[in-house]
Amino acid sequence: MPKNVTFPKCIGYQWNKDFNKYLLETLAKNDNCSVDEVKEKLVKYEEKFNPLCMQWRDSNFTDYSVYDHIDYKYTTIPSFYMETRPTLGQLQTKFRDNNIDLNSITSVLDFGCAIGLTTVLLSRIFPNAEVVAHEQSKDELGILSKIIEDHNIKNITISESLPTNRKFDLVCIFETIEHTPDPITFFLDNILPISGRYFAYSARWSQPYVGHFDEFINPLQNGKKVPTRTMARDFKRTVKKHFNHIGTGFNGHGIFFEKN
Repeated sequence: MPKNVTFPKCIGYQWNKDFNKYLLETLAKNDNCSVDEVKEKLVKYEEKFNPLCMQWRDSNFTDYSVYDHIDYKYTTIPSFYMETRPTLGQLQTKFRDNNIDLNSITSVLDFGCAIGLTTVLLSRIFPNAEVVAHEQSKDELGILSKIIEDHNIKNITISESLPTNRKFDLVCIFETIEHTPDPITFFLDNILPISGRYFAYSARWSQPYVGHFDEFINPLQNGKKVPTRTMARDFKRTVKKHFNHIGTGFNGHGIFFEKN
């Protein structure tokens, strides 16, 4: 069986520490600060109840300005290494287990890509695909643009708005859907219409991170607000009405589907 594409080897780095050095320097240059200050921010914002998280929670989950803060990106980087990177390893394995040729995927949407570490890995896992990186933060897209330029990546397209005039072979929403107050309606109205063949998502529904909710609007219960555990169950049930479940990642994190 072919080996899974891994990060950061996929863009030419033999060791994590080599890419980490590059990323730290890139972030420092972007933020006009020192590498040591970047390291301090990464430690600071890895904590669940960091300043941006408390700002979000103190506003009763209504202060969306947290996403515009220059330090918001530091809350997303640990999530890639701890959550999304292993999920993408599982995605490759589950696709092969279901005899899905990775080279047959010609279009991928990475919804809510942050600084694009997931996008870069997707671009290498699916070398024949145009990978569209969707993100509303210009600051985070600036980092991704720098990574693309520095590593001469040809198959990534950046989009601030959600492409609605096409279907994608694969739509990925990693650690993002739980940032919407009504995930089921958002999925049905925005994601399902552009999903062509496959859909993959992961979510830490119950974790008190920046942008996460303690309760969600649930259209399956007449718009009633429900706890995170109920939404996790009902969101998966909704997806399964339109897709066949083809695999689940390690420890239940990362769920992969094929269109009915």
